[in-house]
Amino acid sequence: MRKIHILLISAVLLIPSLFGAWVAEPDFIQNLQLKLDLFYKVNRPAKIYMTFNQPKYAAGDTAFFTLHLRLGPDQALVSGKQIINLRLVDLNQTLLLYNRIACDNGVVNGQLIFPGDLPPDIYTLIAYSDEMAQRQVLPSYFHRSIIISGEKEFLPVQNKDIQLFPEGGTLVAGLENKVVVSTTQKESVASVITESGGKITDFKISRGLGKFLITPQSGEQYFIEVDGERKKLPESGNDGIVMRVTTAENKESMQVIMQSKSISKWRTQPLYIVLNAQNKICFSTSFSFEKDSVISLSIPL
Repeated sequence: MRKIHILLISAVLLIPSLFGAWVAEPDFIQNLQLKLDLFYKVNRPAKIYMTFNQPKYAAGDTAFFTLHLRLGPDQALVSGKQIINLRLVDLNQTLLLYNRIACDNGVVNGQLIFPGDLPPDIYTLIAYSDEMAQRQVLPSYFHRSIIISGEKEFLPVQNKDIQLFPEGGTLVAGLENKVVVSTTQKESVASVITESGGKITDFKISRGLGKFLITPQSGEQYFIEVDGERKKLPESGNDGIVMRVTTAENKESMQVIMQSKSISKWRTQPLYIVLNAQNKICFSTSFSFEKDSVISLSIPL
């Protein structure tokens, strides 16, 4: 048996993750696909989709919606009766509205009546089935921003809800890392700063998304600042692999660039990169950092 490490790119999440497995090398990909098939046969994830009759509402309005509960990669409608929970919360996660509705054979047409005293703001609607709650499948929960407008000027969001996603999953000290930022602040200019307040770089937030490059130093703490609100970056590790994924201009391939440190446990390890889409392995190849600390791969789409 030989230890093989995997760099897995999910075509759904677009976020690479790193994990290890023990398997005979010649049958590595076949065994991995068999394990994926077995997992999704037992754990077919259901997902909720909702569409609404208008983009925003006023306090006291009735929102009409269509909800679909679909199952697995084939997106088949869930048969039978399911109970769906609907929760409306504010930015502090205070529960403002709670409904339970029956979903027959994966489809329900329903309505929500918003409280008449709701102040203008951006709220979050969360939808999940009783089965999701029992199994604690949080990633399957449906989330949607609900805008309640008013006669006066729309209130700005006070809590920016900043989320950080290092490409490759983690930050590695001494290597240039790419970090994607998601925030409820749709348009802004954000900064990367040190714990003492020193500025590293500025970057733009557009449509709630931004990105920047940083070479973190071991033991140093960094923060993102958006309109006066700060969010701490994850601490960087002393070893690891940095990955960047870009799509070619012709949209027919994507470029994957991976880098390790000159002194790293990964330099002598056999590695696989695997493209997984709709629970099926559609591309795989092996590589090694033994001769070079930077590896560039072109993957057809």
